[in-house]
Amino acid sequence: MLKPILEVARHELVSASRSKRLWAITVLYLGSALMGGAGYAWTLNQLRAQLIQSMVASGANPLTASAMVSMVASKGYDEMVARLGGIETAQLHPDFQTSFMIPALVWGLQAFLPSLISLSCYDYMTSELQARSLNFNLLRVSRSETLAGKTLAWAGVLGLLVVVGSGLLLTSAQAMLDMPFPPATYWLALKYVLLLIPFMLTYLAITTLASVHFTRPTAALWGSMLLSALLASFATIEHLAESRPALQPFTVLVWLAPRSYEPGIWQSGWTAAATSVGAYLAFAAGLYALADLRLRKRDL
Repeated sequence: MLKPILEVARHELVSASRSKRLWAITVLYLGSALMGGAGYAWTLNQLRAQLIQSMVASGANPLTASAMVSMVASKGYDEMVARLGGIETAQLHPDFQTSFMIPALVWGLQAFLPSLISLSCYDYMTSELQARSLNFNLLRVSRSETLAGKTLAWAGVLGLLVVVGSGLLLTSAQAMLDMPFPPATYWLALKYVLLLIPFMLTYLAITTLASVHFTRPTAALWGSMLLSALLASFATIEHLAESRPALQPFTVLVWLAPRSYEPGIWQSGWTAAATSVGAYLAFAAGLYALADLRLRKRDL
């Protein structure tokens, strides 16, 4: 069973490499990572320079002022990072205090990966279903193997984009910053990229389900985005139920919202991160299983 899956994956990678849309999205994504890293570094430089100037103007020694800036900045830094992660300051994982680049990296991936996935591969099954070219493949490969191979290929493509984009973000920021990275920055970046792979797989599974369900590429794109938005809306039900008691029975839907598990990546302790990773793997497996079932039941 593995050999046909890998063969389908190889063909899908060749096909994806010829996609002008994928190359355009790749250039846009990697360019945004470069500019995002440079912009973040520029902002940090400006804030640091302004703080030092204000202290020097108050009569402080320039060297003393430079040393005090990190102390002053750290008071508000933890609060800012905690807000980005949607958690309380006391819950913040020490990793986010170790390197000032990690919050930008994690927040960027959580914010932009869903859109990147939807735009990149919304039609990787729909296009074949619409043209009925899947019938030819099924003479030698089962529908499940075809879906597995194509999904594997896109998981590889997206994983590569995430790694390269993260590297460009850090590299451009390091080139622009007036101060060196903490030594642990690159190790922590790798750690959190790996922790967010299940997050990526969840949204790939959402896109896969839409791509299998719809026969038109445009419908698959909108279906993927609307399903993501619907699941995201479940995360707000608990808050809405506080002012609307009629919604109280629906608060259990918060467990079905991928967004509900994003804060776990930011929280201290291994259990919070493990819960988030486990939830995303369960989402990915469940949604993929639905896509596989839908494909096997389709009349081709």
